[in-house]
Amino acid sequence: LLSKLSQFYGAMKEELDAKSVLVNGLTAKKLEQLCAEQTEASEGSAHIAVYETKSEHIVTGTAEVVEAVADSASDAGASKVKKIVVEDGFH
Repeated sequence: LLSKLSQFYGAMKEELDAKSVLVNGLTAKKLEQLCAEQTEASEGSAHIAVYETKSEHIVTGTAEVVEAVADSASDAGASKVKKIVVEDGFH
């Protein structure tokens, strides 16, 4: 069963246009605002998936929107914006 789930997930992941970035140096409130603004201006979406610390978060969503959030975060003064690869988690 797990093998079938893994195959299904792998096939779906290839079809999805998703991306994740690490953003450091902005509050969650500010980053949530940037995600909302960019999501509203697009057909995709982005949101904070992981709240690491008060100023470090992982944003995930549609690649185009996540890239726009990354650009906006840099413009807003983020000290670090880095593309990350999220590994599969079958646990």
